[in-house]
Amino acid sequence: PRGMFYFARELYFNNFIDEAIHEFSRFLADGKGWSENNIEACLNLAKCYQIKKKYTNALTALYGSFMYDTPRSEVLYEIGNVYLATENYNNAIYWFKQALDFKPSLSNGGFVNMDTCTILPAINLCLCYDKIGNLQEAYHYHEIAKAFNPFDKSVLFNEEYFASLKNKANLK
Repeated sequence: PRGMFYFARELYFNNFIDEAIHEFSRFLADGKGWSENNIEACLNLAKCYQIKKKYTNALTALYGSFMYDTPRSEVLYEIGNVYLATENYNNAIYWFKQALDFKPSLSNGGFVNMDTCTILPAINLCLCYDKIGNLQEAYHYHEIAKAFNPFDKSVLFNEEYFASLKNKANLK
């Protein structure tokens, strides 16, 4: 099973998306993988489907990861990204907040991308709130993102954006 998993990853990372979809699906259907590999396979399978703009399939893969263990920040964040890509900002906001509130556990042996429970959901929450016209909340999440990394490219871009709006809006 581990070989199947790594083969599917290599296909994905080398942009053989249709083949990767097939191999990740085959790996998951086999049912013999380690839970952490299963969760990562669901995540990578979802990313493949997003590339193909098959968002329902992407969500199915992401929600499928919940069968293997409690949700991971990477999955919560990626669910938010699917809703962001489909311009369903309210659902995206919900999932990005879940990712931002996530407290990772390092005891399960899996890798944790700390950016998916810190700066990345904060940046995307800023974007989502801006898209729905709630500048106060957008600015709030910009400030949270800035606290994580004030030199991040997106944070710097948003800093300029909000500076240009401060005279027009009552931003704190």
